[in-house]
Amino acid sequence: MRDEKLASLVGMVQALSRGFLMRREFSKMMERRESIYAIQYNVRSFMNVKTWPWMKLYFKIKPLLQSAETEKELANMKENYEKMKTDLAKALSTKKQMEEKLVSLTQEKNDLSLQVASVSKQLPLYGHIYIHMNTHTYKHICG
Repeated sequence: MRDEKLASLVGMVQALSRGFLMRREFSKMMERRESIYAIQYNVRSFMNVKTWPWMKLYFKIKPLLQSAETEKELANMKENYEKMKTDLAKALSTKKQMEEKLVSLTQEKNDLSLQVASVSKQLPLYGHIYIHMNTHTYKHICG
């Protein structure tokens, strides 16, 4: 009795799983069938209209439309190139101005360093005045 019950349960599980797999396979077959019908319908429609004069005209014009689109893209690229070219020229001129300013500021710094060096050489002569001025300035700044 136990073996009979087990055999019937195993048989039922097998039947259910086989049914599930077959239903899934059937739905895939139906999708393929519908796809084939759609492709056949489109091919039949194309075969009917390919000899019509307006379709022949469309086939001749379509490559020209693509070349017109390419022309537009080329014009946009040229426009972008010109814009980038002017931006580059502006950036280069700004760079040149900044380099000139750097050179002038470096020269000014060097001149001021020379002045500080010459004043520091004269410092022993005027040390007490310098110390007095520094302490006064320090007191004035710090409070």
